[in-house]
Amino acid sequence: MAKILFVMTGADHWTLADGERHPTGFWAEEFAAPYRALTEAGHEVTVATPGGVVPTVDRVSLAADFNDGEQGAA
Repeated sequence: MAKILFVMTGADHWTLADGERHPTGFWAEEFAAPYRALTEAGHEVTVATPGGVVPTVDRVSLAADFNDGEQGAA
């Protein structure tokens, strides 16, 4: 099977025009769905980020409203 490299954001915030920091990161489903599909198909997936930092999930992407309610968020 194939070896696949996922290059993800290393950002954990945006700096807004007023200097305020707004938390951010990768969108959970945009990572989880293809990762699951590829690994279940037998491919080897390696995750990398600029600077080698641990990727941060965007907390909003874990909210039930974005995951078909409470059952989808599990």
